[in-house]
This record gives sequence, structure tokens and C-alpha cells, in this order.
Amino acid sequence: MDYQVKNHQHFHLIGIRIDVNVDLAFKEIPQFWNDFNKKMNSDPTFKEYVLNNEIGTYGVTINDEEDMNLIHYYIAGIKKSDSLYEGIEELHLEDSLWAHFPTKGSYPACLQTLNYKIYSEWFPHSDYTFHYDASIEYLPYGNRQKDDYQCELWIPVITKN
Repeated sequence: MDYQVKNHQHFHLIGIRIDVNVDLAFKEIPQFWNDFNKKMNSDPTFKEYVLNNEIGTYGVTINDEEDMNLIHYYIAGIKKSDSLYEGIEELHLEDSLWAHFPTKGSYPACLQTLNYKIYSEWFPHSDYTFHYDASIEYLPYGNRQKDDYQCELWIPVITKN
């Protein structure tokens, strides 16, 4: 499996959040993206804010620390303005090594398949384990439905003892 491990300093992102039951994530997160895109097309002020802050470049998943059946999913970007648009939250991720896994294919199916392979095939045989329960989808602008769309899944890791 193709990957690179990179050291990332503190991430300071902003985004829109949804809380999702783990069992419903593969259904509700794509619907969350659809709702986000509809709002982009119907609200010019929102669209300008989103584009200025590159919101949508990242999809961030953080597992809830108290309820293992709950995840917090953000459609996120880099904070470039001082103000926060209504419904936008700040998100801070700590310094860590991150394993970057590139993939190609129609989103979100390509990342859903990759995520399964990382946890079932890569982690059991690698020199790494996850550092904390989070992941970042890096989603460059482009047609995400094309079979040749390229994106990445990033997971915070530490070296196994």
C-alpha cells in the first residue's frame, strides 16, 4: 500500500460539523456534503466565505472520546479570516506524525475502500499504530465523481514499541 509518513505541526482548521453514529457514517456524511453543496449554490455570501477559507478541502473525522459510537465530522478548510461565519467552528489538531495514503477514484467510495484497507491490512503489518482517533480526507478541488480523481487519507500515527 502506497503511503508516506510526515510530521505535521498543529492544524488550525475551521469547518461545519455534523455528529454521526458510526454505523450511519457512510450514508450520512455523503448527504452532509450534498447539503453543504446546496447551501453553496443558494447562498452567495456563504459561498464567498467557503471559497476564501478553502472549506471543503478537508473532511475531518474525530471519534468522540466518551461515546465510541459517535464521530464528529467536519467539512473543513484553513482559517484565513478573523471572523467565523454562522455555523462555522474552529478545530485544533495536535502535532503528530501523519501517515498519508493517496488514492484515486470517485469520492467518497475511493476513501471508504481505502479506510477499510488501512485498518484491516496496513495497520496490522506496519510499524505504526494510530496516535489518536482522527483522520483527515485531503480533497483537492476537482471533479470528485471522476474515476481518476486523486485525494488522500491522513491518519495520525506513532511508532509501535
